[in-house]
Amino acid sequence: MNVSYRKYTEEREFWPYCDAICSSKFIDIKPAGDKLYAATQYFHDGEEGVLVVWNDSVSTQYKKIKTKSSTAIFPKLCVHGDDVVFFWSEYIQDYKKKGSSNWVLHYCSLNNSLEKHWGIELEGDVFVTDLCSFDGSIFAICENCCGNESRIIILEILNNGEYKKTTLSEGNIFAKRARACIAGDKLAVAWDGYGPDGYDIYYCEYKRKEGLAVSRVTSGKDWFLNPSIVSNDNGDIYLSFIKSVDVARDGVIGRAETVCVVFVDNGLFRHIKGPDGSDSVINLYMGLLPAERYFGYVGLRRNPQLSVNGDGSGVLLTWEKHRSEEEIWDNVENGEFMCLELDKSGAGNTYILHSGGNSFTRLVKKQNGFYYACRAERKDDIDIEFFKMQIEEKDKIELPYFEKWDGWKPVDLGKYEKLEAKGEKIYWGDLHCHSMHSADAEGFADELYFYARDKAHLDFSGITDNDYYYDTVFTYSESMYIESVCRAISEEGRFICFNGFEWTFYEKGSSGNFNHRSVVFYNEERRIARRSDKTGNSFDRFIFTMKDVKAEWHAHHAVWKLSDHPSDNNVEITSAWKVNMEIADTVGQHLDKGMVFGFMGSSDNHRYIPGNSGALTGVYASELSRKGLIEAFKNRKVYATTGNRTILNFSVEGIAMGGIVKDAKDILHITLSIDGRGRSIDTVQIIADKRTVVKEFKLNDSKFTKRFQIENKGYKYLYARVLLSGEYVDYPHNIAMAEGIYAWSSPVFLR
Repeated sequence: MNVSYRKYTEEREFWPYCDAICSSKFIDIKPAGDKLYAATQYFHDGEEGVLVVWNDSVSTQYKKIKTKSSTAIFPKLCVHGDDVVFFWSEYIQDYKKKGSSNWVLHYCSLNNSLEKHWGIELEGDVFVTDLCSFDGSIFAICENCCGNESRIIILEILNNGEYKKTTLSEGNIFAKRARACIAGDKLAVAWDGYGPDGYDIYYCEYKRKEGLAVSRVTSGKDWFLNPSIVSNDNGDIYLSFIKSVDVARDGVIGRAETVCVVFVDNGLFRHIKGPDGSDSVINLYMGLLPAERYFGYVGLRRNPQLSVNGDGSGVLLTWEKHRSEEEIWDNVENGEFMCLELDKSGAGNTYILHSGGNSFTRLVKKQNGFYYACRAERKDDIDIEFFKMQIEEKDKIELPYFEKWDGWKPVDLGKYEKLEAKGEKIYWGDLHCHSMHSADAEGFADELYFYARDKAHLDFSGITDNDYYYDTVFTYSESMYIESVCRAISEEGRFICFNGFEWTFYEKGSSGNFNHRSVVFYNEERRIARRSDKTGNSFDRFIFTMKDVKAEWHAHHAVWKLSDHPSDNNVEITSAWKVNMEIADTVGQHLDKGMVFGFMGSSDNHRYIPGNSGALTGVYASELSRKGLIEAFKNRKVYATTGNRTILNFSVEGIAMGGIVKDAKDILHITLSIDGRGRSIDTVQIIADKRTVVKEFKLNDSKFTKRFQIENKGYKYLYARVLLSGEYVDYPHNIAMAEGIYAWSSPVFLR
């Protein structure tokens, strides 16, 4: 077992290596003769492009492929004859040609100079997901996102620069993450796709001049995602994929995920059995499903991959996992690279190949007795490191299978009954969620939106990934990729997607997080102010960079300071981290100063369960549309809950929450209506300046309506605080009860 740990330093966390060529954690690797090649996206001094790294027995070298628009995402490579070919997708900003795309496929080759690019323009956005050299041609396996559809296509690149397009997936399935391998005289392709039953795995064999037969590999109520596919030297085809099951424990929602492996047997898919006799060969619980706590990890915990074993007769399943749940910073970036031997007869031994580091690639078949891979390694020069390893008896281990996670039980998240109402309706959302494009979070962008819509039954949701965290930069390219997914899934009247970024400012020497902002863009305009560079290394710089962008800035965590900019209009007062409204007085201090802002609940969720992580925003809007929601945000017609869907209506002198009562009289007329949606209401309070409780009602009913008066003692604001019956349990880190006991109206301001 190799051991190579990265040490956490406060200096690097607060003041990142500005001269480093920061790579993405998504790396592709292929062997070519005596060399290894890797490709990834890079960020360096504000510039984005494709980073190509190769090594031999002497040294490691690299080359930056600069793109015309300074954008690139998901670069892939393959060996084609005596050449190495690189493909990536590039965002063409402000490209408005009707029927065309913003994301265009580009490619180049090593022998023909990395500076010479070719572009392939198709209808809709195109993202390469795998690359193969097969039967004299290059085959690019791609996602083609057009309108509300995402399909899997194959582009055969011909010698004259032309291409032949073949569509594999059907339009009623939102298809993503296709992988391919060469198996004899055919190209085998697997992908996941979202349909009426959730995510499933699909498989197709491609041969020239033959018809396509697409097979559905999985079925049932559970989700199946992120396939890997490989063919061994005998021509046997193996597929691996994640099985995701909704589970609950003590009011907390989670996802129990395992890895399934099947082999293709004359059109049938035979499961390889795990140690317990089930269809899952390993579990991915460590670091994803809390045993006692949840602590972030900057690698790829949900990226199991197949490789051919040393003698070519079987396959190896590799994955990376968190070392432990212990909350120490060295655990954030140091994982374990695991390996499981497999063949048709079943699962074999498990090994630790490497301890330390993160974002491991798949294994490359061994040369001279070694296997090779590469990983993200944050350094002063380039962020990729190749390493070699052997599978040795001394590194064999026994994995705990289920024991540590007793208590997590499958749960049916069912359906949620939405209320019909005249005029303005209440819509529910979670605007602050993190995807795998944040350093220490998980979840594909499309997966988060579909989960929010169909598992958590939200009306809107937002992805706001960290601008910079733990040496990982959130790039403009990643932001625009999420925007492409956002556009494809958003549907007026059904579900609205938002996205943006989190400005994660840290004040050196301070205790804890200070003055973060979850930035939610109103439209496709994008600008990212990172704390790691001059665009956002202070609050003043952040404001200067973002001042003209149409967006919401949501202050969050326990301590923050609002500006007078109109985007600082709503505040996230509770999240999966803490019920900050109850444990800190930052909200009250700002209200007492006469500042005007609304209350929102957003989970800040890193566990890929948006809407089920203990914080929600209720919005009163005229319609479920982007325009209708944004108008409500601007007017602060919002309120916060700890995940419950209490209906809360609060007004003073006929002015609804978020509004301003002008020329407030000595006697104030208040209307309050609450519906606990079947949950009993324990206490209702009306809160004024300096957290003064000016009225309190003790109840034991699920509904409450009251019109009453209070004396105005020069108050600046009033808001309603609701406590439902029950106990709120405070869990560590990013864990929260799905439905807590609190709700707060936005204030009504008195002038």
